[in-house]
Amino acid sequence: MRLVGQLQVLARFQKALLKDLEPAQILRNLLEVATEEGVDRAALFLYRARTRELVGEVASGRGRHYTVSAIALPLQEPGPVQEAFFREQPLERGDECLLPVVGEEGPFCWADPERRCTARPRATRKTRPLVCPSCPRFAAKGVLRLEGVPQGLRPLLPLLSQLTALALRNGELLEERDEALARLAAQAEALRHVSALAREVAKALDPEAVLETLARALRERFGFYRVTVALVREGWLCGHLTLRGDEVFRTEGQSALRLPLATSPDPLARAVRERRAFLLGREALPPGLAQGAGPNAAFVPILREGEALGALAVDHGPGGPPIGEEALDYLELLAGVAGVALKNAQLSAALAAERRRLAQVLEELPDGVVVLLEEGGFANGKAREALALPGEVARGDLPPSLAAALEGKAVELALGGAVYSVRGRRLPGLEVLVLHDISARTRMERALREEVAFTQALAELAQAALAERGFRPLAARAGARLKALFRGDEALLALEEGGRLEVLYASSPLSPELPRPNLLEAALTQEAPRGLGGLAPGDCPLADHLGLRAALTLPFRTGAGRGVLLLGYRAPRRFGERVLARLHQVGTLLSLMAEKARFLEMREAEEARL
Repeated sequence: MRLVGQLQVLARFQKALLKDLEPAQILRNLLEVATEEGVDRAALFLYRARTRELVGEVASGRGRHYTVSAIALPLQEPGPVQEAFFREQPLERGDECLLPVVGEEGPFCWADPERRCTARPRATRKTRPLVCPSCPRFAAKGVLRLEGVPQGLRPLLPLLSQLTALALRNGELLEERDEALARLAAQAEALRHVSALAREVAKALDPEAVLETLARALRERFGFYRVTVALVREGWLCGHLTLRGDEVFRTEGQSALRLPLATSPDPLARAVRERRAFLLGREALPPGLAQGAGPNAAFVPILREGEALGALAVDHGPGGPPIGEEALDYLELLAGVAGVALKNAQLSAALAAERRRLAQVLEELPDGVVVLLEEGGFANGKAREALALPGEVARGDLPPSLAAALEGKAVELALGGAVYSVRGRRLPGLEVLVLHDISARTRMERALREEVAFTQALAELAQAALAERGFRPLAARAGARLKALFRGDEALLALEEGGRLEVLYASSPLSPELPRPNLLEAALTQEAPRGLGGLAPGDCPLADHLGLRAALTLPFRTGAGRGVLLLGYRAPRRFGERVLARLHQVGTLLSLMAEKARFLEMREAEEARL
């Protein structure tokens, strides 16, 4: 065959090599081209390391149903295909040609092991079927058998062998790629499950909920049949939860699983003690765990920043598959997430317990207390009552007038008839308001101020009495001043001497003859001040004339006669003991003022007579 013809044949082989991606189809295409170029039959035998056999893979040739897929040749038995498998050059037997298919060019030490083998133990032609295939330098892939090869095609046989090896290599690469993609897809799916489980676990704020969510997710998402969770309790590893199938058994305080962390040989205690995850076959498991276990079990510590919180034990149950290293990596990742969530849940539970204890203490305080945290807050009963707050308090629930108190300023606030002194303080992460009830102090201060003002008014009235020379002008001044002091609407001041009642001062005009009976005459029969809180129409004609519905009457003595003071109110009122006591003081002062005025009148009359 001339060079041009050889190139054309090579082009057809190259086209067959690039026509498909599947290895078996590529090999079939190559062999079909070989038969088209004149080869009677072509078959490819590939080495299978698991069975140590040369197995017929693909075939092409003239005749119907030519196949070699049922042929398996043991490598250690003699035969032309086995002999060609270990050769460096093709083996020709009549019109049959056996070509060794080698993956990579190498030392071909397996072709002449007595001279070329450098490994220990050293191979020989007799032992090479057993020794050489496991050697890392061994590169033989199979044997290409051709029958009836045309003479012009024989120079291209080495190239055909190389193209076959290239097709096998392409097939291996494709298979590796597919396996890598499958692993990547499985890892992505597993990571998706891990991410979803991490979100589910992180949402739980109760330690019990965290562990049950973890156990159920391992069952539902990763197919584990049995999940056992144990927690560290003061140097012991105690069983807490077991999930078997769809049943959950809460075993805290009841489980026989109670292991001393420092000395127990149990795998769960070892995982916690050594801070690492590992796999154990069923034969190495403790008797209680081996019963009903799968081929192996995984033991994973639950850690958070190096602190051991507990451990997991999982398996696939009877008849289930073994747990692989990749699954162990995912379990470690999930245990880390569970460790963080469990620690957060424990801290949250401790914080809630501390808040409850603090709330109980605050409820006993006599002052109102409001505590504002970064997320929410609470108030004790006194504060809730004063500010009309719910149990859970936010800053927006507080009255705007308390903003100054939160800045550290002193604030006094009147709420619901009470007066509070409010103080605030800011601390890292919280703000505190204290409401101290100063209603009693405020009332005392107000009463003291009123008493001082009353005493001052009496003193001024006494000074006015010293300045006035007659009782009538003195009565006018005293009546007007006492009306203002007691916040009355009307005031009358009258004297009775010689059985005749004379009005010396009236805040409103009156007829010379007063309607009778009236409150003035009734008061003269009394010895003490009197408060009439509710006057009905018809009770007193004088009160009806002035439109009064309440009145204070004060009788006082003037030496030779008697006097009476009436303070009237147009609305019903209630008069307490303090008002009556003040009126009593006023009565004493009026008696002295009347005696002084009478004495001055007597002195002036004596001076006039003389």
